[in-house]
Amino acid sequence: MDHRRVLVVDDDPVILRFVSANLRARGFNVVTATEGESALKTMASAPPDLIILDIMMPGFDGIEVCRRIREHSRVPVMIMSARAEIASQVSATLYVANDYLCKPFAIEELLSHVRALLHIGDGKENRPEAKHTGNSVLPLQQPAHSRTSHQVFDIS
Repeated sequence: MDHRRVLVVDDDPVILRFVSANLRARGFNVVTATEGESALKTMASAPPDLIILDIMMPGFDGIEVCRRIREHSRVPVMIMSARAEIASQVSATLYVANDYLCKPFAIEELLSHVRALLHIGDGKENRPEAKHTGNSVLPLQQPAHSRTSHQVFDIS
């Protein structure tokens, strides 16, 4: 069981409950916020091990929250957004988010991203072996989450 603290920030209560419940069911200590300013206050009072952050929120959007976080912390940040355009993904990573997950997503996909980011936060290099083929890197082992059926959370 993993007791690390995860801050989940989204203004949609359905998504917030879905993500929080799934993380709690796997032993994570989850704290939530529904907008950017409260997320920053929560982070300042009790720093999390990981932040999962929506882009489109009232007040400070996710990009602004990420900018402000990076002024004082290197905590791993995953952007979670319905905006799937490449420009949105590039913009988010330019502001030092560590990862980007497009909605809708399978819970197994979210959990895979969370586990990978927590390893980054630990400073661990716990990645599967890979085979380099020219300019591409191919995993030698198929991730477990790609072999199972997926519960997809569709927000449309």
